Amino acid sequence: MPITTLLGGDAPAYVTSLGPIPAHDARAHAAHSSIRRLLTDPASGTVLDVGTSTYRPPAPLAEHVRHRNPVCVAPGCTQPAIDSELDHTVPYPAGPTAAHNLGPLCKRHHLLKTHAGYRLVQPTPGVFEWTTPTGQRYRKLADGDTFHLEREPEPTLADRDEPPPF
Repeated sequence: MPITTLLGGDAPAYVTSLGPIPAHDARAHAAHSSIRRLLTDPASGTVLDVGTSTYRPPAPLAEHVRHRNPVCVAPGCTQPAIDSELDHTVPYPAGPTAAHNLGPLCKRHHLLKTHAGYRLVQPTPGVFEWTTPTGQRYRKLADGDTFHLEREPEPTLADRDEPPPF
């Protein structure tokens, strides 16, 4: 059911194995049901976000992410997305199972991100910025182009939370 229908709009809802039902009937059923949010692209119907109610992305969402980023999102890696794991950039459940929080990582780079001190952010869907443990920064775009960014500045004493050791 579109959220606009739930909020009082006139668009019909779709019930699996039944078909479309009038908006007022859909709201009546929703009042006595548990609701699971599923965000889709209105033009294509592609699933974009299933929230934090599920870890594993549904097939349409996984397919969307793999089409957007056809190879591992680590700098220089060319492992096909179909042979990679879909990683939550912000770990689940703190981060949602959504297109803007998923990206394909080959097993090696998934382990580096998870266990070796590499940091990964996704400032916009499909764009990934890596920071190595030594402060080197890289950006990889959805088309596979990789750019070296300015090194992360070294923290100064003023940046530290604890008092100096004297």
